[in-house]
Amino acid sequence: MVKNKVCNIFCSFTAKKSEMDFFSGMKQMVALWIMVLSVTTFVFSQTSDEEEKSEYEKRLDIIEFGLASELTTLLNDLTKEKNDEFVTRFSEEFDKNKNSDVKEKILLYFMECDQNLKSDFVLNVLNTLEDQKNSMANLAFKYISHFKIQEAGDRLRELITNEDETFCDIAIRTLGKLGNGEDVTFLKEKFDDTTMTLNMEDALIQAYGDLGSPETYDSLLAVAENEDKSPYLRIQSIEALGKLGQPETVEKLALFYDSADLRIRVATVKALSNFSDSAAQELILGALKDNEVQVRLAAVQACSDQGIQSAVPMLLYRAKNDSDHNLRYRCYDALAKLGSDDGLNFLKKTVSNTKLNDTQRVKAAEALLTHNFSAGASTVIDATLATLKEDRRKNLRYSLGKALAKHENAALEDICRQFVTHSDVATSVIGLDMYSKNRFASVRGELEKMAAKERPSGADKKAKSILEREKGN
Repeated sequence: MVKNKVCNIFCSFTAKKSEMDFFSGMKQMVALWIMVLSVTTFVFSQTSDEEEKSEYEKRLDIIEFGLASELTTLLNDLTKEKNDEFVTRFSEEFDKNKNSDVKEKILLYFMECDQNLKSDFVLNVLNTLEDQKNSMANLAFKYISHFKIQEAGDRLRELITNEDETFCDIAIRTLGKLGNGEDVTFLKEKFDDTTMTLNMEDALIQAYGDLGSPETYDSLLAVAENEDKSPYLRIQSIEALGKLGQPETVEKLALFYDSADLRIRVATVKALSNFSDSAAQELILGALKDNEVQVRLAAVQACSDQGIQSAVPMLLYRAKNDSDHNLRYRCYDALAKLGSDDGLNFLKKTVSNTKLNDTQRVKAAEALLTHNFSAGASTVIDATLATLKEDRRKNLRYSLGKALAKHENAALEDICRQFVTHSDVATSVIGLDMYSKNRFASVRGELEKMAAKERPSGADKKAKSILEREKGN
């Protein structure tokens, strides 16, 4: 009996100890979970704060705090987008930043946005070329050419006459972009066949074409006709002759088109695109049937540039039957630009034809929107709306939507709303691009709803960013 009591006491004690160990373990586990949740909440809070920032705000942070590599990446993106909303910020950053790579990217960005904000800096580079990196020196010439900075003229002439010929050829090309009749005389007096290097002669031919002075006709023709000259120089001369626009040039160009050299024929057709007389147009129409696709491509462009309506039947044939798909699509552009009923009807049918592949339909849509928006917009919009109801047509929807988003027109208001409010995030983002281009007042409310969401999608964040930019402007 005593033995039983002892056993009971021992078992009771053991059970209580087990309970104590269990509860102690539970307490430790709960404490551990509390600690994990605290850390997770902190990290999530930090992440959420970061995610709440719009793309616009993130880009501002990069401009203010970013590394050189981050700045150059951002500048590459902005240049590609042709996004000029950060031009003022980068103008300020340019003056503070000492990294030459960043400065070069900023100058390229300004050129793409057509904002001449640093001409004084570039002129200083031109005056101190010996102290500059080659990349910065070459960029300075491009910048001067792009913005036609006349104040650079004297320095360019000095570089051309300098004994050090390091920058002679690029200075000649640049002077051709911003020079005048007096510079034609200056260049002709400076050079002759015995003193010019091949690069200088090439630069001079290009400058003559850009200057467009009849005084250079004989010099250019002599090079073009000289079969002992390099084909490259002859090609440059033929194209430069076309830029002069002298009536007697067409007869000479007809002789060059008989060349067996493909490159000479291509250059000839490009030169002919500067003339509108019947003789030039006849040669261009003939080039549409050349066996070489490069010649046909040049002829299609010439028909478009000259507005040759008689080319429409041939362009339609090539658009439907040419073996080169790129040439077919170039014909789409030419037909849209020429704007004939036959050409426009063909393009509209192509856009609407669900049996054709997406590429054909999109290329026809892009041609209509780019060159004849009023004639083709309704057809493209109808085709795009049809894809909103078919998820299997998502890729076509995206491509057509992006084509529409490049344009500013009241006709896009309804489709902009339908894209913005679509459940598919990528579709909504394209709709936001349409809104950014057009700022439809009736659609703004949809963006405000998106921006107010507690758990925003990528499209919602973009809507918030757009609204912030509007507020900032």
